[in-house]
Amino acid sequence: MVNSNIAQGALPYPFKCRPYNHQLECWYAQRDKNTYAIFAEQGTGKTKITIDTAAWLYDADRIDALVVIAPKGVYRNWGDAELPAHMPAHIRYRVGVWTAESKRADEDALARLNRRDGNMDLHVLLMNVEALGRDLQHNRAFECLQDFLTSHNALLAVDESTTIKNPIATRTKALMKARLLAPYRRILTGQPAVNGPLDLYSQCAFLDPEALGYSSYYSYRAHFAKLVPMRVGNRKFHKVTGYQNLEELNRILQRFAFIVKKEDCLDLPPKVYMPPRYVDLGKQQASAYRDMQSMATVAIEEVLQKPLEGDAGVSTAGLVITQMLRLQQILCGFMVSDDRQVIPFEEVNPRMEALMEALDESAGKAIIWATYRYNVRQIAARIAEQYGPEAVVTYYGETSMEDRRAALSRFQNPSDPCRFFVANKTGARGITLTQAGHVFYFANDYDLDTRCQNEDRAHRIGQSKSVTYTDFIARGTQDEKVVEALRRKLDISKVITASNWKEFVGLEPYVSR
Repeated sequence: MVNSNIAQGALPYPFKCRPYNHQLECWYAQRDKNTYAIFAEQGTGKTKITIDTAAWLYDADRIDALVVIAPKGVYRNWGDAELPAHMPAHIRYRVGVWTAESKRADEDALARLNRRDGNMDLHVLLMNVEALGRDLQHNRAFECLQDFLTSHNALLAVDESTTIKNPIATRTKALMKARLLAPYRRILTGQPAVNGPLDLYSQCAFLDPEALGYSSYYSYRAHFAKLVPMRVGNRKFHKVTGYQNLEELNRILQRFAFIVKKEDCLDLPPKVYMPPRYVDLGKQQASAYRDMQSMATVAIEEVLQKPLEGDAGVSTAGLVITQMLRLQQILCGFMVSDDRQVIPFEEVNPRMEALMEALDESAGKAIIWATYRYNVRQIAARIAEQYGPEAVVTYYGETSMEDRRAALSRFQNPSDPCRFFVANKTGARGITLTQAGHVFYFANDYDLDTRCQNEDRAHRIGQSKSVTYTDFIARGTQDEKVVEALRRKLDISKVITASNWKEFVGLEPYVSR
């Protein structure tokens, strides 16, 4: 543990800003190590720990570069906000951002990241992990990464490292090759094993193939997962039915990982979950929902009743969630045609009206999470109409990188008139929205990790007030089961089974109450 006198008084390093006790403890634990995992829950400041570690290694002449690989919605934030906020003042650094749609400024910045001109600055390369997901034989991002690592002694960090949990994914294979060129490596994530212990293998193998004590994913799986042999048609496979030896796994992780939860290390104001706001469906919505319920039930039963050798419910969750998404579109006020055109209902959208009422009753800044791009645009337009165009920003797939940076800057500026931040899962990771005191869920993504991530955009280091969370629920619909599961921190894909799926899709037609 960190010496309390150090934690409260003089610091052992000229940090740009004073670390919390848990950050200082982690910095001490891994600053000199070649490989390490920082499994720190969202909002506990693992980015700062990594920057402070890079600064220490740079001052010790062990590295001359930092490479950060992160998801699209996250990687630029390192250069825009995190490095300026946390890089010690005495360290000069240069930042280059790799992007497939390079602009002249990006290309010039990348060109300055070389040692031929004799500069001794710390070179920082930022790259989105999705760029490494293409064919490695003709992948410019991978070539850039290899060239950079070959010419530098780098600390290579993978932020949100669950993006490389799949051992056969191209991006995972790319980073397994790149790791050999980086003497120092880090993985960072808040929930390393959202779907179970098998998520850990590739992340840890990036640090060291022997980190977990198993050089093969299959031998690792055989030891920590409970497997049942299955057959579907001519295909044989093993189905994971549970996990085992988890205490042993935890002991192994302690050797090379710092694991911390928010409640164990931060004195943050509480999250406050407000009672859900219930809405009734419009007549067109109700009719469409009943019809879609019937079609979904027939479609699911048709598949589940097919004679299969083994467990007919192997793909039940995926099958049901596909139908649930169609139902959710109706609950959000629209349908999608066969040619993928959005068709809104020709009536007032009760969910939209309920949201606007809630915004009227709230004070200060708020985040509104939606699932679909159509709703993001629709919500932003309504807010702009009611509060003025300066009151709202959006952050979703169609928002350019420049506009995303501007949106974050405006929302986080207390004196800016921007009050509302409307986003979908694109904004769920890696950004800080601590000016928000209210979070509204117009609709939920069914992925538990996404819910956990977007809850913590506001509830993290820098938050000085309690954060309230409000879900909108259409009575008598799947919304009720979905919100219940997510608030209980249950993974919906694991909750749905062949015996209970009708509780989500619904046996009885919707009746307005």
